[in-house]
Amino acid sequence: EKIALKRADLTLEQRVLVGLMLRCGMANNEVAGLRLREIDLPNKRININGVVDLGMPTKERNSFMAAYKKYPKTESRFRSLPVPDDLYVYLEEYCKTISDFLFLTRDGALLTESSFHARWQAIINQWNKAAGGKGHMDPEKRKLVVDHWAIGQDLSPYFLRHEYATELMKVGYSLPEAMYLMG
Repeated sequence: EKIALKRADLTLEQRVLVGLMLRCGMANNEVAGLRLREIDLPNKRININGVVDLGMPTKERNSFMAAYKKYPKTESRFRSLPVPDDLYVYLEEYCKTISDFLFLTRDGALLTESSFHARWQAIINQWNKAAGGKGHMDPEKRKLVVDHWAIGQDLSPYFLRHEYATELMKVGYSLPEAMYLMG
């Protein structure tokens, strides 16, 4: 699955989104809340200072920032993460294309649960295709229907976060160090 993910035909935005979860261990609400000013490219660091409440209903979002929570849920969620070189290349390029939040809807709003899910599904579709999966476009539903899954259908954004935690332990991070990086 990891090899297929590397081969997948992902956009720059999709590569950054996947990279933040897989290579930095960020949760989906942290990715959705990541702002350009929290990325320290010269020092290859990302500072987690806020999250987006992805589950907040659209009708309750009475302003652009309504779903943004400046402070993560717990103090341990504030952290500074190293940016690996392989992600840095994509992140540096992507940062040239944005002005504040890294990920917004087509309408320029903060991500919602459904808009995040749609992005994730597009990534999964490309990932599956790279692994040899098959699909076709359903003209009535205007979406891809998967005929053959070559990867696990249940892969979630949390899978990438768990892979990150596993990698930390494999390369020798102590449990407290890994807990800090995971938040």
